[in-house]
Amino acid sequence: QFPPEMLALLDKAVCGPDEPECNLRSFVEEYVKKKVLLADGRPGMVQLPGDVWTSGQLSEAEYKAVKEELGIVCVLNMRPFTEAGEFGLGVLAREPEVIKELGMEYHSLPVPKNG
Repeated sequence: QFPPEMLALLDKAVCGPDEPECNLRSFVEEYVKKKVLLADGRPGMVQLPGDVWTSGQLSEAEYKAVKEELGIVCVLNMRPFTEAGEFGLGVLAREPEVIKELGMEYHSLPVPKNG
């Protein structure tokens, strides 16, 4: 919990002095709404030049959808093996199998967080 004076200071820093109706909570809510809309329902889905896409971890249903909707034919997993514990083993453990069952290529090239 932040003290009220700290919240007032954060509100002013985030929203500016000319927006009295704005506060940190409304700012964060609006930011999250925009991020959700930009993601098109998929975590961090962004198209790079050409037919290359990047995203956060997809579910089995999302892998099927991106194959059908976007024509994805190959998945390159760059997540380091150490992250499996952070995200659980569900999709991550079955990812190669799921992707191959959908007829896509799967490759793993683990890149550590520190590069």
